[in-house]
Amino acid sequence: MLWRARHKTFCTSAGIEIALSNEYPRLPPELRKGEDTYREEQFHEALRKVSGMIFLCEHETQGIAYQQALSAGIPILAWDRGGYWQDPDYYPYRVKFKPVSSVPYLDDRCGLKFESAAEFPKRLSEFLGKLDANGFHPRAYILENLTLEHCASRYLEIVENVQRALAE
Repeated sequence: MLWRARHKTFCTSAGIEIALSNEYPRLPPELRKGEDTYREEQFHEALRKVSGMIFLCEHETQGIAYQQALSAGIPILAWDRGGYWQDPDYYPYRVKFKPVSSVPYLDDRCGLKFESAAEFPKRLSEFLGKLDANGFHPRAYILENLTLEHCASRYLEIVENVQRALAE
C-alpha cells in the first residue's frame, strides 16, 4: 500500500516495507499486511491520514479493503496483471479462470493500474501527479456503483432475468 500523509510517502506489501525516502516514517507493525494483527478501526484511522494507496494483490474476488479505501475517498494504484487466476491447487491442470483482476471494481476516477514491475515506476509517477492535482474521485464511483441500494437493484434485475429465462 502507498501511504502519503503530509508529504510522507512509503509503500508496503506482504509485510515488506519499502520507504520511498529515508526520512519518512514506517507503518506501525500492527497495520502491516500479512500479519493479521490490525483491527478494523486501525485501518480506518490510517485511511483518514493518507491520500493514496498502492494495492498489491494478485487476484481479488471482491476487494473489500480497496473498496473501503475508495469509499473513504482514497485513490488506488493497483497491480493488475490480468490473465488466468493462478491458484496452485487448480491452475493450470484443473481449472483456468480468465480474465481475473485484482481490482474488479475500478475506473479512472478511482486510480490507476499497472501490470508489471517494469511499468510500476512510470505509473507511480502518473499516479502521484494526478493525486497531487486532485484528479481522482473514488467516492463518486462508489456512490454510483456500489451502494447497498444499487447492488440490491442489480441483484433483483439478475433474479428477474433468470426467472424470465426459466419461464420461456
